Amino acid sequence: MQEVGNETPLADIQAAADALKPGGKVGAIGFCWGGQLAWLTSKSVDVDCSVGYYGVAVHQTLEPAPNCPVMLHFADNDAFVPKEAADEVRAVYPEMAIYSYQANHGFNCDRRDDYDEASAKQAMTRTLEFFAENIG
Repeated sequence: MQEVGNETPLADIQAAADALKPGGKVGAIGFCWGGQLAWLTSKSVDVDCSVGYYGVAVHQTLEPAPNCPVMLHFADNDAFVPKEAADEVRAVYPEMAIYSYQANHGFNCDRRDDYDEASAKQAMTRTLEFFAENIG
C-alpha cells in the first residue's frame, strides 16, 4: 500500500469505470486500503456510488467532498482505524450513510480471526441495498 501509493490504483479504477460505464451505472467497493481507495474514488473517479469498509486514512482526506453517494463501514474496536476516525468523518458529513459495528478491523473477511459474522452480514445487507438504490 505505502509502496504503491494511491495515484496508480485510482487511474486503474478510472479505467475500469470508463470501460464499464457504457453498460450502465458503476459502483465501487473496497476493504481496508481498498476502503480508502473507494473513498478517494468517490472524489475523483466517475462512479455512481461508492462503499468503503474500514478504510484506512479516510479521516485524513475529508476534502474535497465526494461527487457521488457514499456508504462507509467502520469497526469500533479497530486498531488501524480508531473509532475517533469514524467520528471525524461523521462530523464533516452528518448526512452520509456511516455505520459502526462492535467488531475489529477486517470483520467482513471470513478468513481472518477478526471475522464477525453478524457485523459482516449486517454491513453487506446495507451495502447491497445501497447499491440497489444507487446503481439498480
